[in-house]
Amino acid sequence: MFRQHFHMFAPCKSDKTINLCEGIARLTTAFCVASLNTPAIASQNKAASATDFASVLKAHQVKIAPSGKYAALELHVPGPPKSKNWLSRRTIWLTSLDETNSTIRWDQPLQDFHQSWAPEWSPDGTKLAFLATPTGRKEQAETNQAPQLFVARFDGSKPEQLTHLKQGVNLYQWAPNSKTIALTTTSQNNTPETRNKASTNTNKLLAVDTKSQQTQLLYKGKDSINNFSWYPDSTTMAVTKSPTDSAQDQYANQAIAVIDTKTGHTKRSYTNILHNWLYFKLSPNGKKILYGENTKTGIARNAAILDTTTGENSIIPIPKGTLIDGEWLQNSNSIIAKILRGNKLYLSKIDLNTKEITTITEATSDWNAGGQSFAIDSTGKRLIYLKETPTSPADVWIRNDNKSTKITNLNPQIKKLKLHPIKDIKWQNSSDKQWIHGMLILPDRNNPTQRLPLITVIHGGPYWAWWNGWQEGYMGWGQYLASHGYAVFLPNQRGSMGAGADYADAIAGDIGGIDFQDVMDGIDALLDSENLDPERLGIGGFSYGGFMTSWAISQTDRFKAAVAGGLIANWSSMYETTDIPKFVTDILGVTPTSRDTVFRKYSPVYQVSKQTTPTLLYQGVEDQRTPIGQAEEMKDALLESGTISKLIPFEGENHYFRDHSNTVILMEEILAWFNHYLKPSPLERR
Repeated sequence: MFRQHFHMFAPCKSDKTINLCEGIARLTTAFCVASLNTPAIASQNKAASATDFASVLKAHQVKIAPSGKYAALELHVPGPPKSKNWLSRRTIWLTSLDETNSTIRWDQPLQDFHQSWAPEWSPDGTKLAFLATPTGRKEQAETNQAPQLFVARFDGSKPEQLTHLKQGVNLYQWAPNSKTIALTTTSQNNTPETRNKASTNTNKLLAVDTKSQQTQLLYKGKDSINNFSWYPDSTTMAVTKSPTDSAQDQYANQAIAVIDTKTGHTKRSYTNILHNWLYFKLSPNGKKILYGENTKTGIARNAAILDTTTGENSIIPIPKGTLIDGEWLQNSNSIIAKILRGNKLYLSKIDLNTKEITTITEATSDWNAGGQSFAIDSTGKRLIYLKETPTSPADVWIRNDNKSTKITNLNPQIKKLKLHPIKDIKWQNSSDKQWIHGMLILPDRNNPTQRLPLITVIHGGPYWAWWNGWQEGYMGWGQYLASHGYAVFLPNQRGSMGAGADYADAIAGDIGGIDFQDVMDGIDALLDSENLDPERLGIGGFSYGGFMTSWAISQTDRFKAAVAGGLIANWSSMYETTDIPKFVTDILGVTPTSRDTVFRKYSPVYQVSKQTTPTLLYQGVEDQRTPIGQAEEMKDALLESGTISKLIPFEGENHYFRDHSNTVILMEEILAWFNHYLKPSPLERR
């Protein structure tokens, strides 16, 4: 059917050597990729520019039809480089997974939409639902239209708009009967006077009939519905709810409930407090829920199973690892899980009865970008997933009969860049002898005796991690800096994912303590084992990494240059202005009433009076997570101490940058800053 529907597109020619159909997608109406693996390119010929990184096509989520015969890809395509508002356009691509054909061909059926994303086949496989902005593709300007829900035939043809909601659709999910779709939309309760305060809005749970297009309210309570999942009977739902949709309530005041959609009332509530920014999946038989449960510190998360009949919950043991996402198999006794172990991500099968974990394949991809990075068919035999490497952004892979095959080549232009492998490393904390893990990117040396400058880049979170994959963007500068001659250290110190909850919880009440020691010991270990220059050390990071950078330069003068973004400078003013104040008390291990002494002790602004490291600061002006006042306080404190400091405010950006032009400006400023203060020679910059 796909071949017939897309017959107007001429087939691509397969090249058995490079696994590439020319002109894949800068982005035409169709692309195809041979199933042969691409050989490694030994020589990469030019240093990567910031624009090279900002221009990549990003695969954000993949879906597979219940039959396993068709796949969907949500692709983010950057607009014209360095335009005034350089944003990515979300598009949906479909393919037929024809095993007898040596070439997998992808087509874009929904070209009349300005953007389309979040594809989902109906359980019976006859229809494809998706979100889109109704504006036609010819209108290229950024649109403020609210996203609406559409449904098409399984191949994307004949799309129909199901909703016309003023605030649009946030999330949706097919009912098991394939006749109804549940969705949430925001009820605007905020007024202009409360715009800069915590949200009082709520997410309403509705359902739309795919034939009549009539909507009905599924939940009549006052709480905000943040996530949901259908029971097999298509009339009962498991949900997560909080008093409002504010970040604070989603972070700290969220619980699980079961509702009867016929009456709109709650049937059962559970006391489990969970973190909404993780998975929430009801088993096919409706008896278990996979979710992320807070540890006692509030810092780390455990993968947990809630028995919806008894209300009891149990932790899924992941030795020395972190469960990032999971999908139920039809037997409701096993899940396919994405697990971070150390610096690598794996797809594994977890048997919930025996607790046995069986690794299926390595599937490293940017798990923090949003969207589903893997999917399984109804039989559990065919698996589709995203996989990237340190020298290539994510592509789509398929696994069938224990064999994995790459079926896209989205960014062939990357092969022309000077990029480098990432080396996994371990070292011990000098105080408690705990083994710490991280990564090192080493550029090419002009000669074996050349001493390279070293830049340490600390990730955000702190409950986050660097992974052995593609590094780029407004907070991942590793490959960019290495391409220009710098050795780059990416530590996953205590507080990080990938080594179990205890490893992450170790920083509770000691942020800037044990984690800072982990980082400094890692630097010393590298100076002992690699040919690096101790007189040319730099440090940088974003969010928690911005705090750690600000903290580091207040504790030592070893760093000759620093870059801190999305930072925390003063825990007291941070508590008063951030959209998640409970994070502050959790991370510092104090109550709001006993906070002042501890807040001051761990605030970089009170520690920098003798510091000398030239520091570049950057912040999104609209950031509510770490408001721009933090960067302004840090700049004032640095200037008062006589330290060189520069602040770059980015208009229109919040905690997560959207405009690629801003990302390019930032990356170029970062490179110029380190070039100036670490002063690599012309040969080292080549």
